[in-house]
Amino acid sequence: RVRVFRARFTQKPNWDDVLEWFENIAGMTGERLLRMKAIVAGPHGSDRVLLQSVGTTFAAPRRLATTAFDDLAAVFIVRDCAMVELQQIEGVCGVSWTALQR
Repeated sequence: RVRVFRARFTQKPNWDDVLEWFENIAGMTGERLLRMKAIVAGPHGSDRVLLQSVGTTFAAPRRLATTAFDDLAAVFIVRDCAMVELQQIEGVCGVSWTALQR
C-alpha cells in the first residue's frame, strides 16, 4: 500500500516550473500523498532549496548551504499510488522516476 518513489531531475528545472509541478502532484494525489521532500535549484538558480510537505500542506522553502553537489531530486511517500500515475502528471520538469521500495 505505501510506496516510496524518487524523481531525479534530468536537467536543472526553473523554480516556477518546479513549484507548479509539485502543486500538480499534490492536486492529483490528494490524501494519498503522505510526505514529500525535495532539493531543487532555488529562484536564483545557483542556490539549493529544501521543499517538503506533510500530505498536501507544504512547509516554507528553506535555503540550503551552497555545495558543488548538483543532484536535484524529490522523494514521495504515497499510499495506493502507482509510479505510472506520477509519471503521467503534467509539467515541464524532466524527471527520471525510480521506485525505492518493492
